[in-house]
Amino acid sequence: MIESDRIVRIQEVVKITGLSRRSIYRAMVAGIFPKQVDVGMRAAAWMLSDVQAWLSSRQTAGWSA
Repeated sequence: MIESDRIVRIQEVVKITGLSRRSIYRAMVAGIFPKQVDVGMRAAAWMLSDVQAWLSSRQTAGWSA
């Protein structure tokens, strides 16, 4: 598996993005953050590549504003 395509849980997403859990879930519901993928009956995670792409798009948008 390619490193950027690994699955990351919420704790790691918080560290990567600097956002709180609540902010991540709110942004996801609003459609501005990648959707989570189900990894079990009561577990969810995100694809690292999706989170990195989201971060990259925010940085690009910030620089052009």
